[in-house]
Amino acid sequence: MSNTYLDKAIEAIPKFGDRISLFAQKLRLAQYADGTIYDYRLKIAQAVLYLKSMHPTPFYT
Repeated sequence: MSNTYLDKAIEAIPKFGDRISLFAQKLRLAQYADGTIYDYRLKIAQAVLYLKSMHPTPFYT
């Protein structure tokens, strides 16, 4: 059972896992700190879950 925002967002939107991984990879290549990447991923996952709850139609897939 998923318990983090990131896990819940990936579960809610199947393509989100690939997109967030690509995003993190690009940030690593740009030499962002691991903590910064973690924070960005968390906030993006929270926003995705919020939008999913507000708009159940798949406008972001």
